Parts: sequence; structure tokens; C-alpha cells
Amino acid sequence: MPYITHAELAENPGALELSKVASDEHAQPVAAGLLDALLRGQDVGAWPADDVAAAQRAVARIDAAVADADAVIDGYLAKRGYALPLTPVPGLVVAWCRAITRYMLHKDRRALEAT
Repeated sequence: MPYITHAELAENPGALELSKVASDEHAQPVAAGLLDALLRGQDVGAWPADDVAAAQRAVARIDAAVADADAVIDGYLAKRGYALPLTPVPGLVVAWCRAITRYMLHKDRRALEAT
């Protein structure tokens, strides 16, 4: 069970940031509106099929980063003796999952040292 939902990620950090870091490499970022609609489970029928396919690949990358974040959190919690999965999920764990997911998505980006 993931510790964070697509809708929570659509709220923070938001579809704009996620579209920049989860889109196909060497391609234009997925439209933030399309990615937001997919994350919130809304209809994407008005979008071109190629754009929807690219957005679905971005969501798959986001899901992989969330799964990695969940595994890191579970590892720490299991070592401390907590019964897993946590139910209900404390807000602090959701925040951890959001931060780790963002790190996983951003870690391969190249940036200028000045920025």
C-alpha cells in the first residue's frame, strides 16, 4: 500500500514539477494539465493519444519512485519494530514519502551548480 496517493502528489509538489522530472528523457515535458488530470483520475479523452501515452509513462515513473520511497520507509520502520503496513498512515510518513519520492525523481537531473 503506497504511503502517498496520486491526488496528494498532484497537490504537492504539483503536476507542473512532476511533468518536468517524470517525462520521457530528451522530450518535451508532458502537459501539466494532462498529468494533473491523470493523477486525479479525471477524463483525458480530449487529449491526443500520443500525449496521453507519454503522460502514462510519466505516471509509471512516478509510481516507481513512490514504490522506492515506500521501500525505504518500510525498511526503517521494520528495523524499529513497527508492524507493517501502517494503517492509518500518519501525516509524518506521508511527508517522508513525498520528500523521498521527489528526491528519487530529481536525483538524475542535471543542474547548474549556481542554481
